[in-house]
Amino acid sequence: MKLNQEETLNRQTVLNIEVEPEELDGFLNRAYQRLVRRVVVPGFRKGKAPRTMVERLVGYDRLLEEALEILVPEITSSAVQTQGLEISTMPEVEVVETGPVKLKATVALTPGVGLGDYRALRIPIEEIKIEDSQIHETLEEMRRDSSIWEPVDRLAQIDDLVVIDVRGIAEGNQLFEQKDTNYVITQEPLPLPGFGDALVGMSKEESKEFSLVLPEEFPEITMRGKICQIKVITKEIKERTLPNLDDEFAGAIGQGYDSLNALEQAIEERLRVSAQIQIDRSYEENALEQILELSTLEIPPLLLKREIDHLLHEQQNQGETQSNLSDYVANAGKSEEEIREGLTPQAETRLKRAALLGEVALVESIIVSNERIEEEISKLAAQAGAQGNQIRRLFAEPRQKEGLARSIRTRETMERLASIAKGESQEPINKPIDTETEESNSN
Repeated sequence: MKLNQEETLNRQTVLNIEVEPEELDGFLNRAYQRLVRRVVVPGFRKGKAPRTMVERLVGYDRLLEEALEILVPEITSSAVQTQGLEISTMPEVEVVETGPVKLKATVALTPGVGLGDYRALRIPIEEIKIEDSQIHETLEEMRRDSSIWEPVDRLAQIDDLVVIDVRGIAEGNQLFEQKDTNYVITQEPLPLPGFGDALVGMSKEESKEFSLVLPEEFPEITMRGKICQIKVITKEIKERTLPNLDDEFAGAIGQGYDSLNALEQAIEERLRVSAQIQIDRSYEENALEQILELSTLEIPPLLLKREIDHLLHEQQNQGETQSNLSDYVANAGKSEEEIREGLTPQAETRLKRAALLGEVALVESIIVSNERIEEEISKLAAQAGAQGNQIRRLFAEPRQKEGLARSIRTRETMERLASIAKGESQEPINKPIDTETEESNSN
């Protein structure tokens, strides 16, 4: 193998590779071993024909094509190892020539990370305040959840529960039909915008027909924006009866409380715990964002392209049905280039965050041990209850266990950053490494 590496620019380099004839012959022979098991050569048992006969039957170009499927990834990987390159994604390889075989491999190196003085960062800690109004709102939600529906002899209004038969038809297609279904009248856009308002003022046993426009979020794409003809029959109207807010009410909640005051204290503690979780998450995100501003990060273009590919694939497969790229682009009303451009900032943010967290984890010596992984698996299995064994089988697979280890490392790194911003963390074991400077010095 003849190998030449071009200059590194933007954390990306190009390897020009020429495969020696004797090296190519080895791959051609391996290609023959694959083909001889699939083709039928007259006069020979399957898998027993010599290479010359197989090559004569399928042609040299077909044999070479098969060989290149094996050769390209192996030779490229060997070239990367020979040059001692640390890559961030699989190289993009082009077959430049086939006689002799010449490859051009675009290689994305690991992102360049220059950590700023992140250990000098200090962020004030937000104080938790639970207002009386929050406790009151929670109590009212509990009252509503404990309410009783009583039949009434009046016209339907907002917050009533109605028992209805309903049918919806658009352009001759029946979209839905339900009988004796309970529906709480609200002004929320469910099942369609304006549906609840249309029921206000109806009486028991009344039949009503009206039309609504199917929204842009409607599951069936071809129906969006169409007129839906709806028929509703109101069979019963009920109003909500709320329980009194007293000690008796408190005793009936959950496992029961001694008094309303005890219930209020429990609510306050629950709200405090929830608020603390939200504040901690917000604090960690704030610390990460400020450290990103202090640092310099360089993302190789090929890695960015692959991340955009990944985001585009995620968007294609959102919802209940999957679509191919051409259908997705057509429904989006934009060109693929415009969609990819719109995804670029999100892709850059993802990659920069991942690169920064990886570097901080290295500097701070955050290592996830096997014991820590097993501890997390046991915790997840316990939370899964009857499905605990399935969780253990899932994480018995190396890839799943590696993913869990990365998740734990990311979580612990975020916690470390928050600890540093609060002034609680000790000095790191390692010193920050500027990967760009280090690489230029080694060259």
